[in-house]
Amino acid sequence: MHRFVSESKALVSSQCTLVIMLKIHLSLHEREEKKFR
Repeated sequence: MHRFVSESKALVSSQCTLVIMLKIHLSLHEREEKKFR
């Protein structure tokens, strides 16, 4: 059970990292679009 908990925590942290990276990517993309307008 303990191993399952630690693995799920690692999964959640990796998902959070992905979400953060996506948000950063989107915000950078929005800035680039605003520059061109």
